[in-house]
Order: sequence, then structure tokens, then C-alpha cells
Amino acid sequence: MIKINLLPRKPKPLMALWRDGAILGVVVLILIIVGIVVTVKMNNRLKKTRKELQFVKKQIEDSKLDLEKVEKLKKQKSVLENKINIISSLREQQAGPVHMLDDLSMAMPEQVWLDSLMNMGTILHLGGFSPSYNAVSEFMRQLALSPYFSNIELVNIQQKMLKNSKFQQFRISCQVRFIPPAPKDSKEGNKEK
Repeated sequence: MIKINLLPRKPKPLMALWRDGAILGVVVLILIIVGIVVTVKMNNRLKKTRKELQFVKKQIEDSKLDLEKVEKLKKQKSVLENKINIISSLREQQAGPVHMLDDLSMAMPEQVWLDSLMNMGTILHLGGFSPSYNAVSEFMRQLALSPYFSNIELVNIQQKMLKNSKFQQFRISCQVRFIPPAPKDSKEGNKEK
């Protein structure tokens, strides 16, 4: 059997409604405050993250500029190194002709004089006069002792009259090295012995 209560319900007292409504209001208010706090914190985090992102982007841009400067400096360094190498090689070569000409003048006997000297790459053509064949021979022998000259050849020699005197006009060609070969170490000479 089913029992049905037909008696009207007792209405809740007004205080109980207020209390339930107040509790519900407080809960809603707490939820709203929590939502606001969470939203504010998230916005602060988002702002902070955006600032960090901008800072990182600025650092990347600065790094790119620094990298470009480094690349320019590397190019300038390589250009300067090339210039230094060229200057160094020119300095080495500059001293060579001076020493070569010094050896040439030291090799000439007193009776020999040159009237022409022509350089074509590594070939040197010498022309001059001498009172005797022996002086020309001595000149060629002295040239052969110099580290700057090799393959010395007498191209021609003929007798000429100059101021009522007989002279030998000669032409010599040889290979010239403006930088002499480096001397062998004494250690290597000791090893061979």
C-alpha cells in the first residue's frame, strides 16, 4: 500500500531561505573572486612571458648584429692577413735583388765592365767589355760561386776596337734566383757523415 501525505508542507522559515541564499551567494562570490584572482595572475604571467619573449627577441636581434659584425671583422682580418702576406713576400723579394746585384758586382774583376743588364723573368742577360778572355772566364767562374746565379753560359765573345785599344765584347746569359736557397742545417751534414 502506498501512503500519500496530503498535508501541506511547512514552509521554510525566512531565515533558512536567507541562510541558504547567503551561503549560495558567498559561494558564488568566492568563485567570482577566485576567478578574478586566477585571471589577474594569468594576465600577469602572460605579460611577464611577453616581456621575456620581447627580451629574448631583442637579444636575438643583438646577437644577429654582433654576428654580422664578427663576419665583417673576419673578412677584414682575412683581407689584412693577405695584405700582410703580400708585404712580407715583397720584403723578402726586395732584399733578393739587392743581394743579387751585390754578388754580381763582387764577381766582376777590375778589368771587366758591363754595358747592359737585362732581366727577363728568371733569365739574366749581361753584356760588357773586357781587355782579355781570361777576365771574362774569371767573371763567369765568380758568378758560378754565387747562390743567386746558375746555368751560366757565354752567348758570344768578339774582339772590338775602342779608343785605339782591343777589347773583348761579351754576352752572358744565366738563370737568376732573387732569393737564394736556404743553407742546409749542420745537423743534416752531420747525419750524412
